[in-house]
Parts: sequence; C-alpha cells; structure tokens
Amino acid sequence: MYDVVVVGCGPVGATTAALLARHRALSVAVVERELEVNTQPRAGAVDADGLRIWADAGLSDELLDHPLPLAVHLSTLEERDGGDRRVRPRLTLPSATSDHGFPTVSFFYQPAVESGLRAVLEARENVDLVLGSEVLDVRASSGDASLIEVVRTAVDGPEQVIMTARYVVVADGGSSTARGALGIGLSGMSWAEERWLVADLVDVPESVRRGAGELDALNRGFHFLCAPSRPGVHLPLPFDHIRAEFALNAGEIEAFRAGELDFLRGALSERGLDFGSAQELETCVVRSAVYTYHARTADRFTALGGRVALVGDAAHMLPPFGGQGLVSGLRDAACVASKIWLALAHHGSPEIVAQYEAERRPHVWAAMWYARIMSAAVATSWRAFVALRNMVLAGLNAAPEWVVRKLRFVPRVGLAVGDTVPVFDAQSSWSSDVAGFAVTRVCQQSVRS
Repeated sequence: MYDVVVVGCGPVGATTAALLARHRALSVAVVERELEVNTQPRAGAVDADGLRIWADAGLSDELLDHPLPLAVHLSTLEERDGGDRRVRPRLTLPSATSDHGFPTVSFFYQPAVESGLRAVLEARENVDLVLGSEVLDVRASSGDASLIEVVRTAVDGPEQVIMTARYVVVADGGSSTARGALGIGLSGMSWAEERWLVADLVDVPESVRRGAGELDALNRGFHFLCAPSRPGVHLPLPFDHIRAEFALNAGEIEAFRAGELDFLRGALSERGLDFGSAQELETCVVRSAVYTYHARTADRFTALGGRVALVGDAAHMLPPFGGQGLVSGLRDAACVASKIWLALAHHGSPEIVAQYEAERRPHVWAAMWYARIMSAAVATSWRAFVALRNMVLAGLNAAPEWVVRKLRFVPRVGLAVGDTVPVFDAQSSWSSDVAGFAVTRVCQQSVRS
C-alpha cells in the first residue's frame, strides 16, 4: 500500500510526485504508460510561479537557469516600399524579476525539464516508478472506505494489478482514462473551426536566418503576431530551437495534409525564413502538428470524498495564448501536494484535499478567459476591433514596466477563510500554495542568489 499513487508522469504528474516525495515519510508510486520521457517539445512558456514550484520539487539549478527570459511583444507585420516587411511591436513587455527571484516569464525546453524531473524521482527512495503500465480503473476499496484502488495493466500484457493508496492524484492528460473511470465529464468549449499549425525547428542554418532581414527580430524575442491574414506566434527556445505557430485559414488544413513540408516552407517564408528546399527544411523540423484549442474543465476536480484529485489537463484544458496551460497544472500540483501532506501528516480529514477545487477552479477560469481574450486580440480581423486593440496597446506601451509590475491579468492566489482551510479569493491578501496555509510576507527581496 502507498500513501499516494500519481497517475501519469508528464510534467504535472512528475512535479506532483516530486513535491510529495520531499516528505520522506510518504510512500509514493507513479504509474505511467510510456517507458521513456517524451522527447517532443510541447509547452514552451513558464512564469515565476512555475519556476518556484519546480525549485521546490528539486529540479536542478542548471535546469532552472536554462529558460530564456525574453521580452514579450504584441506585434504586427507591415509592408514596406519594395515589398519588404518588418516587425512592428505594438506592445513590448520587458522581462522582469518577480518578488521571489525568478523571471516573470521565460521560455524553456520541455524534454529537458521532464528528464530532470524524472531524475529527481529516480533519486528518491520513497518513490516507485511504474512505467509501461496503463491505468484501467480508480475506485474506492470494497474492504476499507479510507483506501483507493488503482487497477493497472502492462501495456504489453493482459494481467491486471491492483494498487492501494490513501490518496490518488490523476495527471494523465486531457484524454484521461482515470477521469473517465471516475465518471467525471468535461464542460466548456472547443474551437474546431480554429486550427493552428505548430512547428518546432532546430539548428536552422545561419544563411536562412540572415535571409530574414528585418524579420530576424522574430528570432530574438517572443512575438504574438497580430496579422489579420495569418495570426501567429514566433519565439526562440533554448538549445537553438525555434517555435512557429500559424493560424490556418479555410481550406488550408487539406493543403497541409497534402504536402506538409511544402506548406510549412511557404508559411515560414512569410516569417522571413526561406529554406532552399523541402529537403533542407526537413532536416530542421522536430515536429509539426495541427491543433484545435480547447477551454474545458472537468465537472469535478476531486472525487471519492477528496481522496482523488485531478490536476493539469485531466482537470482543465486552456488555450495556449496566456502561457497558463502548464503553469495552471503546476499550481494544481503544489496545491494538492501540500493538502495531501497536511491530511496525512496531521491525521486530517480528506475534506482538506476536497477544498482544492474551491481554491483552484476560480483561478483556472480567470486564466482561461485571459487566454481567450489574448487569442481574440491576436487573431481578430474585424477592422473596428483591430483599431481599438492598437489604441489600447499603444496606451499600455507608454508604461510597460507598470504593466509588468502592476497589471495582473491572472489574479494572485489570495486568502479567504473556509470551513477548514484557506480557499481562493481574488483579493490581494496572501496564502501559500506550497505551505498550504496563510503566511505573512515580511520582505520583497529576492531569495535567490
């Protein structure tokens, strides 16, 4: 029997397990379908809260320092005489340092972080990694109402194994099998008509980058491209990677499927990256995929009286534009891990964990609508809205430091007195999602050397 079983070892599941495993008295098992860490870069942005949580989880200083703290630009592409184009930043938000010493936003390479988290778990004697196994069911134990059973099977064999735990954390992604087994549905919206092509490149030749001319500015910062003809995102990532995201217009999904490299080559040329041939481009492509974005949440974040908690994409799927998808999952991990530790270490009731939903759901909704507003600002083609957007951005661009420091698009986690533990409030008071209870902030100086 384990104190906690974590279902899924992606970045959120691994972070949850690592936070729990800091407490040597706890026994933790992590069940993961895949044998190896996913080598495909997916998430790219992390904020100061995410880095702080990874530091608490034990991620190495080397990996904590590898993200790129870049300025964030909301930009337009403008035609110049002679047909050349240039990038015009409408709003530039400089990189800043948060109160606890980490950059307010930075851009990271997900496979490196996941490998680092896996190494943390492998080094913990109180963690069992159960790889190559798929969870079939999560249910209350018939013999003891205080225990949860996790039914798993090896992906290459039919034999079923029942694991028993006091608490279970479900972190197996948006298509969560465990969530389905618990009978928890999803509510919200998907934008099937809005398809986005996401391409990750590596080792792009200098000759291609130099050919970008004034558009090479795209490779030196994070850019939301507010272009009515083709909205997009462009950013450099660590280890000489570049990510390019393009909104697909009507009928283009078929063109992409008919010739992926040729279509991608044409789209990249709009950003000034002119590859000489599809074969030259192919050597640089790490992945290219078409996505439909979602704003959906699980009907419940907890189950079985608080002994099961859903985190990350298993609990909510956010549009990517606010950079809050992964970070919301990391906040889930910190919140749930602290509550489970309090319940186990102090013989508390599972109602402590059940309060997790009251704390996290309003914050997730705020992040979700912020992402949707950002999406509309980037992708709109309505002339009146474009003019209004540009006016607002010009006003904000007059005081970018104030925007970074004072204007909060996603509210802080605050303090409201609940029946048993602090729960979410959008006010400016403070609680700790790591300690799990209210704290007094006594200084604002950086704690990082």
